[in-house]
Amino acid sequence: MKLSYRIGLMCAAIGLLSFGCLGSDRPVAFTISASRIADTREAEFPSAIVGLAHFVKDGSIKIDGDLSDWPLSQHLMKTRGTSPAEDVSASALAAVSPTALYLAFDVTDDVHYQREYGDRMWVGDSIQFAIDPLLERTQGRYGDYNHEIGLCFVEGAPLVWRWQRPVGMKSEVVPGAKLAISIKKGKTTYEVAIPLQELWPLRPELGTLCGFSYLVNDSDGSRERESYAAWSSGIGSGKDASAFGVLQFPEYTKLIGVDIAGRFLLPQDPTPSNKPQEWTLELFASRAGAVKIECEGIVEYGKFKGLPVRAATAINAPKGTSKWKLSADLAKFSPARIKLRPSVSLGSMRDAVPPHEFTVYVYTPRER
Repeated sequence: MKLSYRIGLMCAAIGLLSFGCLGSDRPVAFTISASRIADTREAEFPSAIVGLAHFVKDGSIKIDGDLSDWPLSQHLMKTRGTSPAEDVSASALAAVSPTALYLAFDVTDDVHYQREYGDRMWVGDSIQFAIDPLLERTQGRYGDYNHEIGLCFVEGAPLVWRWQRPVGMKSEVVPGAKLAISIKKGKTTYEVAIPLQELWPLRPELGTLCGFSYLVNDSDGSRERESYAAWSSGIGSGKDASAFGVLQFPEYTKLIGVDIAGRFLLPQDPTPSNKPQEWTLELFASRAGAVKIECEGIVEYGKFKGLPVRAATAINAPKGTSKWKLSADLAKFSPARIKLRPSVSLGSMRDAVPPHEFTVYVYTPRER
């Protein structure tokens, strides 16, 4: 199967963001430029393993370990053998609602055994899955925005654990996730719903594809993993996002009826600098028009924090998806730490997903 997505070039626009004042001698205002990145060519993934995440309404799937309420047209993602060859196999289902990603794993295994909590769960019976939200396909490792999450039943309760996450997402136990596990003789069923905001920057409105892989771990009573069965690669034999399969979100934007959606991306662990700070805005708009970019911000000088302030600018966005490079000159605030929470709106329609907070550092370089 041959899959493609778009990457691109640029054209430009400029706006002004003003953050009022932080004390009489600290005027907090700066200019910001927006350069549009236009779609130009295709990149293909001819060997990708493909799964489908169909659109469902919030609440239509009950997290109870019973898969009878899943749509009958669901696409099964079956494991393709084990390493080493043992007695475990699985199939998986995926669905997505306006607020959550749903996954179900139906595992065939003769003995269920799990005694390890947290980051050691993989040595017992469990599920590991990984998501590449931006389909970056980083080679030989996980990308900066990738997630790796585990599911298991341990110490009398289901557990949703996160090993890999973007910088700034601190929690290891995934907040808001709902997991139910049904354990019967020879069969274990995992059913989980994870809030989309906990899978940031995954936004099905902004891309019909993301990277995805999963495996099921098997232990029949020892303190070590005896084998695992995988649908795709990139987890069990070494972390490699370029080996993931692909999860599709067919017609998600059309079915959800979304008007505006934005995804802001900063470099991970940006180096403090007095040079202009750059980040990317990926945007979906249901119609062409002026899209308002708003920022809530707090500027910190050492231990001193300014009051929360708001600022805004606008770009002329086309209908559909577009990508913008934003650049802000923050050198006049050096040295400082600036916390930004950007969001987007189109007329009276505002992006329903809570904005993600970024921390930007600026400094004055020493003269040599």
